[in-house]
Amino acid sequence: MISNCSTARNDAHHALTLDRSTATVPNAALALGICGEPGPALQEMEGLTKSSPNNTLASDIYLPEVKAAIALVQHRPQQVAEILASTASYHMVS
Repeated sequence: MISNCSTARNDAHHALTLDRSTATVPNAALALGICGEPGPALQEMEGLTKSSPNNTLASDIYLPEVKAAIALVQHRPQQVAEILASTASYHMVS
């Protein structure tokens, strides 16, 4: 994905025109965040968590994952551990 961000961004935007569910939004948001569109990535994830407030997978795993990816791309690696700290309780769950 990183080596072809143009295609990844286009595919993510196209996917979001078709579906804004938990099946699509996290992956599309991750692609957008990694490929230089952090605003739309966070907007999509925050929209998903607001529309499904009881979806702990979206709010507790996917949203921090997208935020951490954005922090890495923005050269803020020191914030990644802090961002992902809330996901620690899920690490042993498969």
